Amino acid sequence: MSYSDRDAYDAIVSALASSRAFRAVRLDDAPRGAAGVGPSPMAVVSPGGWEDSPTDDPDTTLRRVSYRVTISVRGDDARSRFREADRLAGLAMDLLDGADLGGGCVPSLSKVEKGECRPSVADGEATCELRGTFSYLSPSSLGFVADRPPGLRPEDLALVGETNRFTEPQVMLASLQVGIDSDPAAGQLHVSSADPARPALVVDGAAGQTAGVLLVRAGDGSVRLTVSPAGELGIGTAPSSPLHVAANAHGLALDIAQANADPAMVSRIAGRFVTSGPGGAGVFNYATFHVASGAKNNRCIFAQATSGAGSPDVNIGLYALADGGSVQNSAVFAQGGTDAVDFAILAINRTALRSQNAGIPALEVRGVSGMTAPLVAIQDPAGATIAGILGDGGLRPASLPDASASNHSIYFSSTLGKLAYKDAAGTVHPLY
Repeated sequence: MSYSDRDAYDAIVSALASSRAFRAVRLDDAPRGAAGVGPSPMAVVSPGGWEDSPTDDPDTTLRRVSYRVTISVRGDDARSRFREADRLAGLAMDLLDGADLGGGCVPSLSKVEKGECRPSVADGEATCELRGTFSYLSPSSLGFVADRPPGLRPEDLALVGETNRFTEPQVMLASLQVGIDSDPAAGQLHVSSADPARPALVVDGAAGQTAGVLLVRAGDGSVRLTVSPAGELGIGTAPSSPLHVAANAHGLALDIAQANADPAMVSRIAGRFVTSGPGGAGVFNYATFHVASGAKNNRCIFAQATSGAGSPDVNIGLYALADGGSVQNSAVFAQGGTDAVDFAILAINRTALRSQNAGIPALEVRGVSGMTAPLVAIQDPAGATIAGILGDGGLRPASLPDASASNHSIYFSSTLGKLAYKDAAGTVHPLY
């Protein structure tokens, strides 16, 4: 495919945009719209006329094409905006004078030949208009054709090459579908990677970026997902940690579900984390559910709450289940250092152990070989052991004076120096 006007304009737009000096670079017939509207500074590339001249080769012509670049700068101070427009005009001339414009033009014939700068074309706006030409050898007479969908105006279309990099793209079309390496586009923007070794989409933040580098917003404009400059992900909120998830209107912060009907399944996570408003109760429902076959270590958290007329709430904080065989279930396993409390139950009201099988003990306590400490120690609020069960199964009752012992209890009477029983009426009976 031979070089054309379109390739040259693409290269001009690319050169200006890659300088990162402009907030927008557009291809347009001429500057449009009221003054003060649109981004600033902005460069508008306007195609002009062309003429063909013969060369020594009868099959080749030299095409000379004219164009304009209009630079606009807004600001309150006329002197400042004029100086900035003039500076940007000089930058554009440096980029375009002598350029081969993508390799197709004759560099010595690429010139910005004239220009005009005006400090106040409208309230608060200065412009510089550059007029230039580029030339290239062509095998035939080829007019400029903009590849754009039917119905789009030239000002709606910016030529974007593979290496173009816009500081702030200003293309806003409600109905345009853009497919990049994807035909047709499945959405309004559809990017398909053509190279497995390169990312399909790269978003670069500015130096010192403080706002999120990526925002996903709902139709009402509210932000639903944010990626911070530090790579933190916020869902429903601005992130303050590597992953920050805010509860939605239903109180749901995390809901993970994986359906798997395969009987050979070895693991599954199916969870829901629900919190209610201030003062309400939270439910951690099926937080981690792990099913394994063979010699496996299972660690499971299972929580459930139900309510209804005539049905009390049931909450199981920790739950372990096995099917037959030589299986040891540990609903809670904790290990700490020396003098550390490995596991403790703190009950606000009461703690109950309830067996659901009449053929097995409701509680089983197993010591280790050579155990010298009590198998079970009962302590007072200060942490002193007042009673217990020894490692050999012997019972060590509390030692109390008769006056302090509760009615209907067995204890070691420090008053009598022997085991005693105090009946419901408060009478003390020595047991030997």
